[in-house]
Amino acid sequence: MQAHAYEAQRLARVSADLFREAEALEIEAIGWTQLGNYKHSLSLCNRARHLIQLCGMTHSDIDHLIMNQQAEMHKLKSEYKEAYEIHIQIVQEASVEQYTFSHAFALLNLAEISLHLNASQDDVQRNVERAREIFRSTELVIEVTISLPKGREKAHSNKTFERCLKFAVGNNSDLTFYCLERLGDVSRWTDIHLMSSWTVVFLARSLTSKHRLGIHKALQFLGDVFLSEGDEATAITLFTVALEGFTEKDIHRSRAECMFRLGTILKRHNNLLKAGEFWDTARPLFEKSSQLKQVEIIDEGLASMGKDVPQESAT
Repeated sequence: MQAHAYEAQRLARVSADLFREAEALEIEAIGWTQLGNYKHSLSLCNRARHLIQLCGMTHSDIDHLIMNQQAEMHKLKSEYKEAYEIHIQIVQEASVEQYTFSHAFALLNLAEISLHLNASQDDVQRNVERAREIFRSTELVIEVTISLPKGREKAHSNKTFERCLKFAVGNNSDLTFYCLERLGDVSRWTDIHLMSSWTVVFLARSLTSKHRLGIHKALQFLGDVFLSEGDEATAITLFTVALEGFTEKDIHRSRAECMFRLGTILKRHNNLLKAGEFWDTARPLFEKSSQLKQVEIIDEGLASMGKDVPQESAT
């Protein structure tokens, strides 16, 4: 993908076609995103948006497409506030009449990200209903997007994802990955053992498509499976390998989750010093990804070990 994008950029520069160069940069950014180099991908998107502005096409469909790519990278890095602000900007700029689908998908993205930011269910539902009114024909996709309730999910929710997956396979690779990731994340479900086979399928899909972030997420999910079965040694290995991948990609929330699990295992074996180190490192990562409930849990754990809790949490 990158080779074709480079050539497209070269030809666009030769012909002084700023618009085509911006398109090529956006395509290259997608490729780097798939490879996990989010910093470079964001830089490419910034360059692409600058070219779009030079073309006098600010607030256009292509501008919003690039912004959506930027928001997706922030979301992957668990920088939810940054992603939320970008989608808010898209909603404000993309009128329903002129940019129907850009507006509707931004609303759906806001609904999903709002859940990570612990927004009220009323706020989430309001965005979902606005999107639902815009395009009824994508009812199934909307249903999947809002199947993200508080706490562990029930059996009826996994059926929603399975129906969506059946529709997506062979038709939409992004939606296929979306569904498999959520089905494979056993921490979401009440019956871990029932859902663990989906974790294996998600890993296989990620390996086949060479989706590096998916591979590391699947390893984290498998760590949860082995931990639930009492195999702490295997779980530690899986969490450690996943942590290395998340650290390389600077994925705040996933790094923190792995550290939290490793710290929990060590605390169980009275290795309080090492457990505290993991939790101390995980805490600011949870803060950066707006996971305030997890911050509270860590603070309670640190306090139970006699460690000092950061002043802002103690007040």
